[in-house]
Amino acid sequence: MRFFVCLFLAGCTASSTVPGMEPVAPRAHDREPTLVELARTSPADDQRPLLVVFPRHACSASASMVLVDENATFLGAVTPGTAALLSVKKDTRRVFAVSSVDVYAAPTRWLARYRLELPPAPSGVLFDTVRPSTRECGNGQYAKPTIASKEQLENALAENDVSWLAPRTLEGQAWLDAHRERVRELLQR
Repeated sequence: MRFFVCLFLAGCTASSTVPGMEPVAPRAHDREPTLVELARTSPADDQRPLLVVFPRHACSASASMVLVDENATFLGAVTPGTAALLSVKKDTRRVFAVSSVDVYAAPTRWLARYRLELPPAPSGVLFDTVRPSTRECGNGQYAKPTIASKEQLENALAENDVSWLAPRTLEGQAWLDAHRERVRELLQR
């Protein structure tokens, strides 16, 4: 969910309330032959970076797309108009993406869950708001992830104004643990 805080005569700045994520300083993306965002991280030896981009579209709403591994470990989350550089274990082969709407939903409710086979870096994940057709929007609370090449990620960052988020993994994991039964159901379906 995104809120705008307006200060008298100071303009408006965006603040993020994505569970387990915090806003970081804006990063200007320069279209270079290399994906500069990947150079801004130094994961541990057993980790690799994963760039996740969720451009805002006319059909976007406010729900975040949450990424977890097979053990329901919180990796990160993005909302429309944001991007994040996450760290995942090198031996992680697949992750799941679910809408925060489904995490909050009661058990046995309808859900949308996406299973992603992780590609080698510098590929990443690009989210696109789900639309039933080119002429109509859905409810905007879901986004379909696709594995994106370095070039697709660079284009998405260059063509869209995104705010950057950084994971607060302990907070994100506590949020998932508070919804443990529902998260288990999301991953088992």
